[in-house]
Amino acid sequence: MSILLEVPFITQLDIGGHVPGNKNTLNDYTGCWYASTCMVGYYFAQGPRHGVPELFTKQNVNLDGSTSTGHWAIPAGWMPTLMEREGLIAVADHATKTFSLEEVENLLKTKGPLMFSWMKTHGGSTYGHVSVVIGTDDTGIIFHDPEKAPKSRMTIGDFDSKRYKYPGYPYYLLYSNMSGIK
Repeated sequence: MSILLEVPFITQLDIGGHVPGNKNTLNDYTGCWYASTCMVGYYFAQGPRHGVPELFTKQNVNLDGSTSTGHWAIPAGWMPTLMEREGLIAVADHATKTFSLEEVENLLKTKGPLMFSWMKTHGGSTYGHVSVVIGTDDTGIIFHDPEKAPKSRMTIGDFDSKRYKYPGYPYYLLYSNMSGIK
């Protein structure tokens, strides 16, 4: 039992760093939701993505001291707008369900990559984050973390305990309405 979708990786950090000699890279510190939306969308079709440009107004200070514009963290109230513009659909019962590895694998086979919101701990801090499930193996899920961590892994137990589950908010485990295309 395993599956690995060929989902393009999009980073929210060091944007433009893949271009040789580029010294004008960008870190979009709260842009995980937008990078993850792009990964799901680009799996099915080329961009551009619509996103929520209304939230692309945050001033970031880069490592070299320069400033740039980035995304605000997306509030739950903006999720319906993002879902409508990007054709995202919530997985049924995700707010209350505990998933087995087989169920996640079946979702990947039938729906494509899954965008999920979760609590991440890194560098001594715990914060809300968004990533994309791209596969499974015998040890758990494989996911792209837009904080420069493609093909990361987590156990199915960690996936179920760390992902957001709030009844009444159908925004935290999403797939694309283009899933019937591929």
